[in-house]
Amino acid sequence: SWKLLGERASLSLMAERHKMAPWGLFGGKPGATGKALIIKSDGRRIELPSKCTITMERGDVFTIMTPGGGGYGDPRERDKESILMDLENELISEEKAIEDYGIRLQRS
Repeated sequence: SWKLLGERASLSLMAERHKMAPWGLFGGKPGATGKALIIKSDGRRIELPSKCTITMERGDVFTIMTPGGGGYGDPRERDKESILMDLENELISEEKAIEDYGIRLQRS
């Protein structure tokens, strides 16, 4: 995110994949779509189209979330140790481990 410290600025955005997610290959799931928004100094949030020019005012914050790449291969074929490591490092949630990878966690 970037906050405008000056009086006024023009922002031009030329992005892709805001509506259609990047696809996966060989059974991989699609990636995430991108998103861009302006948070006005009064707290209003304006979601931007992927291609636009907008005037920003002092105190406005521009935030961009780039699209994520699609997966490669069936996630249920991924090795269990890698999934558990991702869980331990908080890269995925327990819900996603179950939903995407079919991992059932044993509680001790």
